[in-house]
Parts: sequence; C-alpha cells; structure tokens
Amino acid sequence: MNSFDPDFSEISNEQLAEIDSLCSEYESQRTDGANVTIESFLQTANNAIRSPLLRELLQIEMEILDAWDQLFSPSLLIERFPDQEQFILRCWKSLKTRLELESTSKPASDTLDKPSLNGSTHDERASRPTMLQTLSVESSHGKHSDRFRIIRNLAQGGIGNVYVAFDHDLQREVALKVLKRKFATDKAILQRFEAEATVTGNLEHPNIVPIYATGRRSDGRPYYAMRWIQGRSMQSAISDLHGQTDLCLDFRKNTAARDLILRFVTVCRAMGFAHSRGVLHRDLKPSNIMVGEFGETLIVDWGLARVIGSTSKDPQSSSLPRVDIRFESNKTLDGTIVGTPGYMSPEQAIGCNEEVAVTSDIYSLGATLYQIVTNTIPHAHTGIVSSPESYCDRCSLPADHQSNTHVCVEHQIKNGNRLDVGPLTKVPPPLAAICRQAMQQDPHKRYLSAGLMAADLEAWLLDEPVSVLPETSFQKARRWARTHPSLVTGALASLLVAFVAMGITLNVLSVKNESLEQSNLREQASARASAQNAAIAKFQSEEAVRQRHRVLGILNAFLVDVERGLAQVPGSAAVQKNVLVTVLNQLGQISTEFADDQVSLSNAMALMDLGDLFSKVGTKDIKLDLPRWKQLPISPLEAAGEMYAEAMSIALRSESENGEIPMRLIATIQFKQADILRQTARSSDALLLLEKSLATRRELLANSSDSLEAAVDVVSSIDLLGQMRLQDQDIHGATEAFVESQSILQSLLTKFPDTLDVKRRLGVTYSRLADIAFKQGDLDLASQLYDQDRAIAEEMYRLDPNNGTAKRDLCVSLDRLGNMSAERGQLEPAMVSYLESRRLREELIAAEPTNSKLIRELFVSYMKCGDTRMLLKAIDLAKSDYVKAFELAEKMAKLDPQSITAKRFQSLSAEVLADVALAQLQYDDAIVYARKSLDISLELAEKDPSDGQMQRDLYICYVKVAKVLIMRGEFDESVTQLNLALSIVQSIFEKQPESLEAVQDYVFVLLKRAEAYLESKQSSLARKDCESVIRIVTAIPETNRQDAMTRRRLSNASTMLGKAFLQEGNVDQARSAWEQARKLTLEMIDENIRVEQMELDLEEIDNLLTSLDRKESNE
Repeated sequence: MNSFDPDFSEISNEQLAEIDSLCSEYESQRTDGANVTIESFLQTANNAIRSPLLRELLQIEMEILDAWDQLFSPSLLIERFPDQEQFILRCWKSLKTRLELESTSKPASDTLDKPSLNGSTHDERASRPTMLQTLSVESSHGKHSDRFRIIRNLAQGGIGNVYVAFDHDLQREVALKVLKRKFATDKAILQRFEAEATVTGNLEHPNIVPIYATGRRSDGRPYYAMRWIQGRSMQSAISDLHGQTDLCLDFRKNTAARDLILRFVTVCRAMGFAHSRGVLHRDLKPSNIMVGEFGETLIVDWGLARVIGSTSKDPQSSSLPRVDIRFESNKTLDGTIVGTPGYMSPEQAIGCNEEVAVTSDIYSLGATLYQIVTNTIPHAHTGIVSSPESYCDRCSLPADHQSNTHVCVEHQIKNGNRLDVGPLTKVPPPLAAICRQAMQQDPHKRYLSAGLMAADLEAWLLDEPVSVLPETSFQKARRWARTHPSLVTGALASLLVAFVAMGITLNVLSVKNESLEQSNLREQASARASAQNAAIAKFQSEEAVRQRHRVLGILNAFLVDVERGLAQVPGSAAVQKNVLVTVLNQLGQISTEFADDQVSLSNAMALMDLGDLFSKVGTKDIKLDLPRWKQLPISPLEAAGEMYAEAMSIALRSESENGEIPMRLIATIQFKQADILRQTARSSDALLLLEKSLATRRELLANSSDSLEAAVDVVSSIDLLGQMRLQDQDIHGATEAFVESQSILQSLLTKFPDTLDVKRRLGVTYSRLADIAFKQGDLDLASQLYDQDRAIAEEMYRLDPNNGTAKRDLCVSLDRLGNMSAERGQLEPAMVSYLESRRLREELIAAEPTNSKLIRELFVSYMKCGDTRMLLKAIDLAKSDYVKAFELAEKMAKLDPQSITAKRFQSLSAEVLADVALAQLQYDDAIVYARKSLDISLELAEKDPSDGQMQRDLYICYVKVAKVLIMRGEFDESVTQLNLALSIVQSIFEKQPESLEAVQDYVFVLLKRAEAYLESKQSSLARKDCESVIRIVTAIPETNRQDAMTRRRLSNASTMLGKAFLQEGNVDQARSAWEQARKLTLEMIDENIRVEQMELDLEEIDNLLTSLDRKESNE
C-alpha cells in the first residue's frame, strides 16, 4: 500500500492497519476458495476507509485471477463498480504491461540474491545444479508466473500463508509459502522470510524439509516452494498415541510409541547435522515436526533459524517490532523473546539471545521428548508479552489475576529460582534422566550435542545403559544375564547341588556345634583335660566358621547363576521369584546365626558378604520373612542394609589386637552402606557415610603409604564420591574428585608400573574427566583425555591381545573418540574410529560367535557407521551397514529363538530399513521390510495367542503393511491385510465389548478399511464400514463414549461417510453427514479437547462443505 496515494492522505495509522487487516483476510478467504465478494467486505468497513479499501481489494482480485490462470476482462469489474472504471482500466493495463516485461526480461532462473551458509550468493552458484529454481518461468505461450497453481489453503503462520499448489514443472503438488500482505514493506520481516528460504535450502538432509523454488509474486512479495508432506504433525501423533490408552505406555514394546521415539531420534540426528552447519532452529516443538504416513520425519518452519557466528543483527532480537502475543495460542513469539513458550530454553525465555546456542535447541528437544512420553508440556505459560520485562511483570501478578495457577517460568528464572521439570514418575528412569539432562536450567549441564542425546535414546531402545544414569552393579549383572540364556540348565543344576551341599554342610555344622558343647562340658567336669579340650574346642569353633563361609560361597555362586540363567527363560518370572525367596530366606537364617554368635570379625565379614548377596538382588518385587531383622516382610535391599548395620555393630564391639583391621572393615561397611543409601535415593545420607569411609581410608593410607590395597580403597571411595556429585549435577565437585583419583593412580603407577588394575582404573578416570570436559564444551581437553584413555586401552590390548576385556575396553575408547570427532563435525576421523572399533568387535565375535552381548555391541557399531555415512552422503554404504545390522539381528534371533529381546532388535533393524526405503520412495523395498516386521509379529503372536499385547502388535503390523500397499496402488491387497487386522480386533471386541481399548481398535481398523475402499472407488463398502462405526460407538456406555479418541473416531466416521455418499452421487446425504461431523468437532473444540487436532479436522470438513457449495452453484 502506498501511503502517498491521494486516497490515503487523510487516513490515520490505525485506519491504515485496519485496511491491511481486511485486505489480508480477503486474500486469505479468496485463495481458500471461499464464496466472498468485495461488496461484502466493504459493508464491514466504516465510511472513512471504504474508498481506499475498495481500490486495494480490486488490485488483489485482479492479481488472484491472474495467479489462478483465469483469463478475465476488466468489463466484469467495471460493471460491478462503474465509478472505478478508470482505476480498474489503469490497474489492468499496468498489470498486463508488468507481466509482459517480466516474461521477456527475467531469466529462466532467478533465485533470491541472498548469501548462503557458506558465504556464496545464488548468482555465484548459478553454474552448478541447484534445487532453488525461481517461480518465474516462461511457458510456451509467454505467460509469466504460471509454474504454480494454488489449490487450497494449508496453514497460516506468523508472517506467511502456506498453500497446497500444483507445480507444472515438477508435475506434483507442493507446499507454497507466501509472505503475508501486511508485511510486504517491512524490511526486517522480508529479511527474515528470505533468510528462512536460504537457510532451509542449504540444509540438504533427508529429515529437513527441502526447498524446490523461490521467487516473488507479481506484487513483489517473496515466496518459496517446498515439499508437501502428506502426513501430520508430531503433536497430533503424540495426542493419538496417548489417546489410545489410559495405561502407562511401554515405549519399547508398544509399536506406535517405539515408532515415535525412533522418529524423534532421527530429529535429533537432523538437528545435529544442522548444528554442524552452524544453524540453530530456535523453535523446535512437536508441531514443527511432520510425521509422514510412510516413514518420513521432517523438521519444518525454520523462520526463527539463526546462523551461529553471523555478524548481522538478529532481526528477532532488535529489528522486529515488539508484538503482543497470547501464550495460549502456542504460536511462535515474534519479538525480543524468540521461541515458543513451553519449549524454549530459559535463556530464550528471558530474551538473552546472545547466549542462545546449540544447547538451547537441546532444551527444546528435551521439552519435545517430555511431551512424547507424558503428553503434557513441561512448563505452562500464560499472559501477554511484548518484552522480557513485561513478561516477568505479568507473572508477578497475584494468582487470582492470572489466567491460571501456573507460575511463570521466566519469572522464576529472573528471580534466580531453580526451574524443575514436571513429574516423570510413570516414565522409565533412563528416559526420565534423558529428559532432565536435556532440560537442565544451566546450558552447560545439558547434552552438548543432539547426537549425544540421540545416542542415549538409541542405547535405551537397545536395552543398553545410558550415559546420564549410572547403573547399579546388580543392573549390570542382570543385563549380562539376559545375554547368556545357555546358562539356564547349568544354573538349575547348580541350584540342586547347592541345596544338597547346603543341607550336608549345615548338618556337619550342627554336629560340630554339638560336639563343641560336649567338649565344653567335659572341660568343666575334668580339669585334667582342660588344655587339650580347649584346643579342640577352639579348632572346632574355627572349623564351624569356615564351614559357614563355605555355605555362603556356594549360595553366592549358585544365586548368581540362577539369576542369570532364569532371566531369559520364557515364563520364568514366577519360578525365579520363588527360587530367590526360598534361597534368600535360607540365607537369612544363616545370617541370624552369624549375628547371634560370638562377637568376632569373621562373623562381621560374613554378614557383610551376605549383605552383598542381598544387595545384588536389589529392589525386586520380592518380600522376605526375616523376623530377626524386621517383624514385617522386607525387600532384599532393606535386608542388605540391616545386615550391614549388624556387621557394623559387631565390628565396633570387637576387641581385635590389631586396630587396623577393624578400621578397614568399618570403612568398607560404611562404603557399602553408602551405596545402599544411594540406590534408595537418600543421597545426603549416602554422601555423609561415604565421606566418613573416605576419611578412615585416608587415615589408613597415611599410616601405610606403601600399601597398594589401602591406596586402591581410597581411589574407590573418591571415584564413587565423584559419581555421586556428578549425579547431583555438582560438576566442580565431581571434577575435583576425579582429578584427585587421577593423581593417586598416576603416583601408584610409578610405584607399581606392572599393575594392570591400576592402569585400567586410570583409563576409566581419564574417560570420566573427558566426559565432563566434553559436557562443558572444552573439546580440546576432552579430546586429549580420550586419547590418554585410548593409549592405556591400546597398551593393555597389546600386552594381551587375546584378553577379551582389554579388547572391549579399546572398542569403548574408540567409540568415544568417534563420538567426539562426529560432534566436532569431523566425520571422516569419526568414521575411522568407528570402523576400527567395529573391526575389533568382529574379532571378538569370531572368538565367541554365539555371544549375544557381543553381537548386540556389533549391531550398534554397524548402526553408528550407517548413521555417519548417511551424513557423509554415502547412502549406498550406509544402507549396506544397515543391512548388516539387520543380518546381525536375525542372527541373534536364530541363536535364541525364545528371546523377545532378540526379536525386538530384529524388528528395529527391519524398521530402519523400511524407513530408508520409504524416504527414497522405494516402495518395493519398503514392503519387503514392512512384511518382515509383520512376520516377526506373527511369530511372536503364534507363541502365545492369549497374549493381548502380541495380538495388538500384530494387527498394527497388518495396518502398516496396508498403508504401504495403498501407496503402491494395490488397493485390493491392502483391503486383504485390513481384513486380517479386522479379524483380530473384532474377536477381541466380541470377547470384551465393554473394553474401551477393544472398541477403539475395532473402529480404527473399520475406518482404515473404509479409507481403502474410498481410494478404490468402492463407495458402498466404505459407507457400510462408516455406518458400522457409528452404530458401534453410539451403542457403547456413555462413559466410554465421552472418551476423546472415541469421539474423534465418531466425527471421522461421519466425515468419511459423507465422502462415500458423494461418490454415490447423494449430495444431500453427504452434506448431512458433514454437518454432523462439523457439529461433533465443534463440540470438542468448545470443550477444549484436542483443540489443535480437532481444528485441523474442522478445516477439512469446512473445505468439503465449501467445495460442495461451489459445485452446486456452478450447476
């Protein structure tokens, strides 16, 4: 709009803003195909602005007609507005002249002349192929701007509108983003819009939305064309996932949940790529992640992206006007505060844009993961913001003046308060730890890269430990046990032998005790034999203690074997629990004998060893009847604590001639008690005991400075202290502890240079310090320390190349170096480290080809190599790595056909390959891997047909295969797959008609089959399925019918029913069905139920009704 035009000379700024708003609204509705007229818009305006508004609307109308390739004559407009004849003719001639000039003068390729990420301009790159071709292409008939034909409106953003358009050059539908009219003269927003296209266009990655073309409209507004993703947002997927059940989701076993986590891992990898190119997104959230129906996962909306290190001013932090924006709209903030409330990092929330870095995006990734696992936003925001100050002022109002009771996050930050993540009680601890790590308030305490976060998620999916949650020794033992199912038989044999041995030994012990009592009586009766009998009594007493310790050793050995062996036996949970309860109760009786016997250090040590045994069992769902320790049943971990306490009591009461022994024993018991307290989340008490233990051990070391044993004790305490401080996010304290441990170990190494245990401990300490340096961003120091760790690992490997532990240690060191290189963008060195680690793991496998643990580690190595090669654009090599991983997963399944874990790995690798195939549009390969996933589910379901979860997984696989078949145009076969799915859910529904989950599954498959019927033009069959859904849902109890997912299914059924009616030519019935669907959808929106999802449904319904109106008016 030109403010120097005579029509605008007397118009105020407020009136100009009103004209802009009305023009934008008219253009939006017109391009959507709505039946609106210029006259109707004029009626809504006041008299003062009608004349200038009319001229603006006339220009917009002529530009729209031209953009839609509709030949028009000015006479039609002149008939409607005769008093504007001269203006209309002048504009029409001007438009024709401009188009003719542009069609003859503009080159065939005219990209935005903006610098790329590497500093070159598009003109400088014109000599080499690029996807960024201009919209302005001259056709055979010389008409300008005919490449794209707008079909319908897709979405509205803060500064642009997005349309579905048909690209005549590429012969496919694309998404076309056009700057809103009201921002056409705003230089700052123009810069932002064009920068968005440039930045996104330079991020060529499979999981970042590609840009196909850029250009300018005839009115000068820029646009760009990008891939149209036929899917939905991750926000919608999250809502659907949690809407399926009210129960706690198993994110490993639930197919949909696992799929969402895997998709999120690809998002993390894509952001790692963007960060390696120096680009921050700054607005990551589920609604900016698109989830395609065929495996695609794409990050979109890079409008707030920022190039790290760019010297230009941040338009969002300075140039842009400060706009009041409602938080509840969940839209991106345009102003000083850059990002979306609930997802943006604390430094973004208070407007500290100079501190925004890679870790800010990590925070947003953490918030997104939080929503995936909880279906809630971590922090709620309310109010209006125009600046950081006004934001905090708004949140300082009393609670009754705010729109809800949530405390303003930014206000907490500004006042120095700690910002705690919401509750994660129902989330697996490793996932909860990953969320919390990513969302640390201090940026330096978060993951330093998206790749590290992805690596932890992948490790958790593979049932591996994650870097941010230290495992207990028992958890490590359990993990090892799951990989050795072949020990089951041996373990059961050991169990029988151990019980026999225990019975015999206890009998011998009883006899000897009886003999001891008789001896004592004889000693009292005969003074002459006192010396001899005393010697006999002493010998027999010592022998009794030795026998008790032999029993303890036997029980210790077979308990571990049983624990390992039974862990992988299908259906062994009950057996394992019974065995453990029986054995632990027997051990409890033995512990009573030790506790009630004479005060001796041997008994204290025996009780300590028994405590170790019980602590290995951990906090299992096992209750023991040990009245000696507690009247009520207690857990094994509680029993261990009681035994350590009794051992401490005995040690303190003992009267040993050598004071050093009880001191060392006391320090050891304190160390073990501290570990028990740490496992039960009593960190402050644990720290107090550990410090006491460490003080005692330091004193012992001071008295025996040359004692290797005393020095190793001190190092063990210091190392545990460092780990506890690290767990409490005390980075400085943890660093001090590990540095001291390093100093002691280096000193020991000079005294005991050939002690391999000291070398190995030193390597572990180097790696711990390297992890901290890495976390704090000191990559040079981290690299140096990782190199020292690797040097020790290589030395130990050279000393004993056949030592499997040394070889595995070296593999771990190489993997860490590879991760370091990858994070620094040094992909080639990373690849070298990964390949060397993989080679060593293949050697380990050659020596133990059936070791499940080693196979799993090699599987991870191939996955890492594949991921890195994807980033290096070596797609074929990456695919071969993924294929090898798939083969390893199959090998694991063959080695242990009963292992559910092996089957899950097999499914995971098949899923990755299916995703790769879908991303490459290789639907033949995609169907192969999708069917492989289905075959696995079939196999698992056949083993236990009564397992409801297995049956549910199976029907979901049928539906997934059907989706791929629909993409291939194989509608009949897709219906066959859906019929198989239907047979499962119908059977469950008939058995459990009152089950909400059974109802939802049944109607879900019916609607999917109706969709397939509609695609194949079998409208009558589609209609019957939709009518069945409506009949089933309306017949269920009112309580279940009010469920959000059920209500949406009912609305969807009405929508699809209308489509079926329309295919049959029943227009009135189609309208009636859509009106009913609209009513149901509006009810849910009014009740604030799944608003975003339902608004998308409402948009589809309104478009269908509008198209019906247009069709009837044309007829």
